[in-house]
Amino acid sequence: MLRLALLFPILVAASPALHAQGPLDGGPSAGRVVWLRGDHGVTRGLSDLVSNWRDEVSANEVANANPVTLPEWRAAAVNGQPALHFDGNDSLCGSGMPTGSTTKVAVCQLDTLGAANPILASNSGHQLRFAGSDRARLTHGTDVVTSTTGVPIGTPIVLVETYDETTGDCVLYQDGIQVGAGHDGLHGNGDSDMLLGSFGTGNGLAGSVAEVMGYDHVLSSIELSDLHLYLLRRYHGDPPPIVQLDLQPRPGQIFQRDSSDSAPVVFAGSVSGPTWTDLSLEITRNGAPFDTTQQPLDFASGSAFFQFTRPLQAGKYDYECSLYAVRGPEQRLIARIGKLAVGDVWLINGQSNAVAADYFYERLANTECQSPWVRSFGTTAVDGEADFDLHWDMAEGEDIYSHASVGAWGLRLGSLLEQNYGMPIALINGAVGGSSIAILQRDNRDPSNLRTHYGRLLYRARAAGVQDSVRGMLWYQGEADAQFAMVWRTKWQTLRRSWHIDYPALNQVYLFQIRDNCSGNGNSVREIQRELIDDSIDTYVMSTTAAPFHDGCHFYYAGYRELGDRLARVIGRDAYGSTDTQEIDPPNLLSAVWNDPQHSQILLTFRDPDDVLVFEQGAEANFTLDEEIAIQNGAVSGNTVLLRLASSSAATRISYDGHPGDGPWLKNARDVGALTFFDIPIH
Repeated sequence: MLRLALLFPILVAASPALHAQGPLDGGPSAGRVVWLRGDHGVTRGLSDLVSNWRDEVSANEVANANPVTLPEWRAAAVNGQPALHFDGNDSLCGSGMPTGSTTKVAVCQLDTLGAANPILASNSGHQLRFAGSDRARLTHGTDVVTSTTGVPIGTPIVLVETYDETTGDCVLYQDGIQVGAGHDGLHGNGDSDMLLGSFGTGNGLAGSVAEVMGYDHVLSSIELSDLHLYLLRRYHGDPPPIVQLDLQPRPGQIFQRDSSDSAPVVFAGSVSGPTWTDLSLEITRNGAPFDTTQQPLDFASGSAFFQFTRPLQAGKYDYECSLYAVRGPEQRLIARIGKLAVGDVWLINGQSNAVAADYFYERLANTECQSPWVRSFGTTAVDGEADFDLHWDMAEGEDIYSHASVGAWGLRLGSLLEQNYGMPIALINGAVGGSSIAILQRDNRDPSNLRTHYGRLLYRARAAGVQDSVRGMLWYQGEADAQFAMVWRTKWQTLRRSWHIDYPALNQVYLFQIRDNCSGNGNSVREIQRELIDDSIDTYVMSTTAAPFHDGCHFYYAGYRELGDRLARVIGRDAYGSTDTQEIDPPNLLSAVWNDPQHSQILLTFRDPDDVLVFEQGAEANFTLDEEIAIQNGAVSGNTVLLRLASSSAATRISYDGHPGDGPWLKNARDVGALTFFDIPIH
């Protein structure tokens, strides 16, 4: 043991050349059944979330299918080596660990000592953990060994445990030194399962795992020496600078472009360790060099503070930023963040038709519209996962209340904007089915309260880095308030004031007028929504009438697809200078007048003089008067509709109600349905 104890100080002072390991060199190979290392066998997504970690030799692996609980791969997390970071809610599991007598290895680094911090476990009694303390513990049914040496946070920890099934003896080594031994009462080790970062429900690791090994025997002293030599060389030799990163982008992040079609990427923090003289930030675009800048470090006050602010251009460009510490000719990677892009970010909110999930299990939205250039951030879950899922990913148009969910029409909209205008699009959806507008209000005492719908969306926008820059809100809500129109109006005005506080750059709201729907007719709410066009210069109202495949409450995919198409054309005109402007707005009534002295014909004129209206046979049934006189038929001419009544009438007001389900409709030549209207005076 003296030889092992002496290894650590020697290796700390080792030269950088000791880092030059072969791709899979290190430690004895005989009897090694599992070897997971952060630079091999990692399957990671757009934002470096890891769904699978595979031993490339034995094919043993750990995996997870739940995107909310995936660890994040980091390029230089543990002594400058790649590792998987677990946020306290993440886990990977699989099988293939040897049973019986074993030697197991885990290299980790803790973010906090307050978490349960399980590192490596099985499903039935084996566990290597810290249990909310600074002492590693080895469990075989019960705690058998507790380390005699505490660990600090933010420091690599090399743990090696041996278990002799014939004697029940357990030994724990920490950073090359034996720190404890015990006897498990011959509990045994018959479970080959591998769990990383968790043990049971609610016991998570807040930290990183860089390497895991499993041997099918107790390593000899020579084998242990060889193993520790490799591990200490890799994870304690040539220590990197201590860097506190206070500001940095997130992998896969989309930044909101400004008026100059660019956005700044910022790295800021402090460095300890005056042997490093400079920091360098290197940025590539689509894999090619784009920008390099270097800053000298000033340690006059003890720590050297730094900030890099570099502009990135908007467009379908894939940026990667690498931050290095520099001393002479040597560069040491501190962080590498990739898949960054600059484009437009839109918020979505409301109730179930803003959720717009795949309610009928058609599985069409993602196949048709999903793209790595259309992304979302976090989760729409309402059960407490918002503060754990702080990751960007491809936007999801089918699942409900899950990671990166944006809904079917949101995904369709994002796909069209990305394809038509070459701009990355981010959508963050905070909608919750059945929500009244009262439920969607701000908690003024705690605006980002995660127990509120408003607070979860604000929290995600802030964590995504877009709270102060996002410029548009997409809204579909009002069905839950169908019988409470004046409440809706008052709460809407309050909500708009709240948005101006929390989203200072937000300058446009696109609102869907609700349909005759599953919560009641909602005539008064629909009329208030139509009037928002005149009441608010920054509010646009889109119809939902004539959108197909309406089940009386929600839409099949074809209906949501149509809503996405409608909004994409309007936003294309407003935000991207599209020249496709003809017949893209919903017909909106301008006036209603008697067309004959007998008051048997009513002429409806719509606001857009260029409209070419379509009056489908039977659509007259959607019009009502304040007198019970039947409307026999209707005829269109340009932007006017002539309604013929069954007889003369003394009516003074007219309404267009629409209906649940499909046709017939009053619409324009591009099938955009007219906005419904109610109790409009007939002149």
